[in-house]
Amino acid sequence: MHLTDIHLDKYYLVGSEADCGDFLCCRDITNNIKESAGEWGTYPCDLPLNAFSFLTEVGANDDEIDLLYYTGDSVPHDLWQYTKDYIINTTKTVSNTLKQFTNKIVIPAVGNHESIPANWFVIYLTVN
Repeated sequence: MHLTDIHLDKYYLVGSEADCGDFLCCRDITNNIKESAGEWGTYPCDLPLNAFSFLTEVGANDDEIDLLYYTGDSVPHDLWQYTKDYIINTTKTVSNTLKQFTNKIVIPAVGNHESIPANWFVIYLTVN
């Protein structure tokens, strides 16, 4: 099983506006709804916790899955909220949810949103 770019949104609000025209929707806009945020997630919003929890529960209990690759991007797209504590808190939520994979190998990797600011990794290149 491979999980990546879940962008877990703990502030996802079922019934809120999914088509808000802003950078991140499905949160606190609840008047004049054009497209309602669904219970299990709605494109283009980030993933609600219940959907991630269900997905990992099903995967953890599937005997045909023996290996999980988790390749990061745990935090939602609310870049303006990023702090060290915010990213650590979200990462802990994801890690605790992935602990359901007790009888499976889990190979994690850091995504480009797990840094502050996002996409800020130092890359060293060697030119021969």
